[in-house]
Amino acid sequence: MEWYIGTFFITWFCLFLAEKTSAKKIAYFLVPIAILIPCLLAGLRARNIGTDVRVYAEPIYTAAKNSDSFGEYLNFKFYQSWKYVYVKEFEIGFTSVVYLVTKLFGQFSAVLTAIELLIIVPLYAGLRRLKKSYSYSISFGVLTFLLMNYNVTLNMMRQWIAISIIIYGFSYLIENKKREYVWCIVIAFLFHTSAIMGLLILLIYNYTVNQNT
Repeated sequence: MEWYIGTFFITWFCLFLAEKTSAKKIAYFLVPIAILIPCLLAGLRARNIGTDVRVYAEPIYTAAKNSDSFGEYLNFKFYQSWKYVYVKEFEIGFTSVVYLVTKLFGQFSAVLTAIELLIIVPLYAGLRRLKKSYSYSISFGVLTFLLMNYNVTLNMMRQWIAISIIIYGFSYLIENKKREYVWCIVIAFLFHTSAIMGLLILLIYNYTVNQNT
């Protein structure tokens, strides 16, 4: 647990310094470090941390490593929840990322790191864009996410990629840029089908705006 708490506060401190410094070069240096630290922690964790790791992430990685083509990879099947499932039954965005990272780096730790990057980067980018409309501390926002939800992301990997992309998209929605928001939903849907719920947010937004005009 100390590793997690220590990592969270190092990330917060780097982002805090990046917010306070007036030197852009220092901020550009600190932000990638702050984001990479929790992603590396996720990538180097034991494989029994997060039930979904062995349920589908590791089997899909194994399929990617042992396949000679993308088509063969998609038709690879493995045993899950008392039945055999195919890689192609999972969202194409997620399986494509796993395949690409596996072929580039050949390590499961790299796959887990990439997954966490796909969660934290859109989240951070969304918080940065939202600050155009609201005044708050980005570093505190990231720390709140780490303390409350980081451990959950080690399990609900596909779902959290989708959630983070929709959070990023929401920063467009509050600027009334609906097309950009819908594109974010489409991209999020490629990682988890629950992203379709983002349309409900759009409906609520439209209703709220119409009520106030």
